[in-house]
Amino acid sequence: MEILASRLKGMTRQDILSALKIKNGGSLTEVLDNLIKCDFIRKYTAISKTEREAVFQLTDLFSLFYLRFSTDNSGRDVDFFAKNSNTGIMAPWRGYAFEIVCLHHIAQIKKSLSIGGVVSSFHSWSCRPFVDNNGTKWNGGQIDLLIDRADDVINICEIKYSNDEYEITSAYEEQLRRRATLFSNVTKTQKTVYHTFITVYGVMQNMHSGIVQSQVLAEDLFER
Repeated sequence: MEILASRLKGMTRQDILSALKIKNGGSLTEVLDNLIKCDFIRKYTAISKTEREAVFQLTDLFSLFYLRFSTDNSGRDVDFFAKNSNTGIMAPWRGYAFEIVCLHHIAQIKKSLSIGGVVSSFHSWSCRPFVDNNGTKWNGGQIDLLIDRADDVINICEIKYSNDEYEITSAYEEQLRRRATLFSNVTKTQKTVYHTFITVYGVMQNMHSGIVQSQVLAEDLFER
């Protein structure tokens, strides 16, 4: 659990074995299976990856919070969180915690997108920088949540935490377009790619927000 908490995006089984310095992983399989059944961790495969490349990610929010803030609390006063609520200590945690909350509410996300009845699977995706056969340089990219749908659509989900409406800048719009092109080229998918933003208060309407085809708000995650 401590090792998985140190790698928020998750680790493969081989990564875990290496970190634990274990050669025989027979007992690890049972431990991981039990943690999955108890909802402490999730197992997922990145799109286009094999089962052997599956990633295990700690998703129990209490465990994440405890291992991040409570296991080494020496010297912290009782007002630690109040005093640091707007500092760099808490901002990354809010963003990651919101992402994990979203992963716990996939059914509600589908319902909000009006695709509750569509067969779909959920993946992540990443690609390292490379040079293609034409000599074109690609910077690589990462997508934390993809909804791969049976109706020939893939939702690229952007999970963004902010205290107000989320603003898309010119540079970020260009980044999204480049990454969508990279994803389509690398995976060779023929499906239509939609940009979906999951935010607390929605996306601010400006000249760059047109790239967003659909939105999910924080309140939608708790619709029954």
